[in-house]
Amino acid sequence: MYEDLGYMFTQDNGKPRHVDGFLKTPYKSFLKRCNFNDETVKAIPLKGLRDTFASLMLASGTDVRTVAGLMGHSTPTLTLNTYGQFLPSQLNAAADVFAPLFKGASGELPNSEQKY
Repeated sequence: MYEDLGYMFTQDNGKPRHVDGFLKTPYKSFLKRCNFNDETVKAIPLKGLRDTFASLMLASGTDVRTVAGLMGHSTPTLTLNTYGQFLPSQLNAAADVFAPLFKGASGELPNSEQKY
């Protein structure tokens, strides 16, 4: 009897598939069903999906405690040490936070309003 536990890749009963039995056939079959060609299937390791998920969640502003919970990490520190690499796309957002602190009496930024 199938029990829907909310997992994407399951055994016939709905319980999660063990990673050792998943790495070769079901994962590659799943990618092929998503219309990826053989070359791409070989180039996308299962761990790559996990890494991409965590990095995109952090980059989109999801708080690190939530990402840590989703990843099954024991602490947010582990998540940040593993996936919190510098994201250039976040540089302007960080500059925007501090820009008002450096405005002169005239209301303009010293030198210019150049962003990085």
